[in-house]
Amino acid sequence: MNPLLKKISLTVFLLAVLVLGYLMGTKTWSPAGSEIAATAGEVSMLPEFSLPDLNGKSQRIGQWSGNTMIINFWATWCAPCRREMPLLQKVHEARKDHGLAIIGIAIDRPDAVQAFIAETGVTYPILAGEEQAMAAADLFGADFVALPFTVFVAPSGEILRLYLGEIHPENLEAILAITDQVADGRMTAAQAREQLAPL
Repeated sequence: MNPLLKKISLTVFLLAVLVLGYLMGTKTWSPAGSEIAATAGEVSMLPEFSLPDLNGKSQRIGQWSGNTMIINFWATWCAPCRREMPLLQKVHEARKDHGLAIIGIAIDRPDAVQAFIAETGVTYPILAGEEQAMAAADLFGADFVALPFTVFVAPSGEILRLYLGEIHPENLEAILAITDQVADGRMTAAQAREQLAPL
């Protein structure tokens, strides 16, 4: 590559990163994070927000309260997101009538999301937006946000775990074993947070 062209390309890339950083405030965003716990800020309860579904109708996140919730932030261009969706779909099919709600929130263009969902056959609720969905993810108080980004919420609305990166079957099984104990009263949210931290 021509040295001048290489220098211009690098400058444009750095400017784009700076602009994105400015737009997102102090949060750090990454398209695909590693499997680590997000550092939770002061947010301990599910924040209230609304986003449009794939038909353009506004949906309140609180409408699924009373269930254990898995809120999964994703995008069509995120390979780890796409890989974990069949697992989430399988869990949805097995447990949708047993107190578990999975809600996908696409940080993406609604038309791209609609096309992707039509291809994959995902049936759990999907909400979509670009800036709105990013703002919703910010409400959970993580210092670092990557995609996929998953939030586990108790039926009471208490946030139990923020999870960055692709969820694998063994991780999800271990997390759900603990969230089930919270749901049936065998464990408090504080106890669950402690046990979920290393998972």
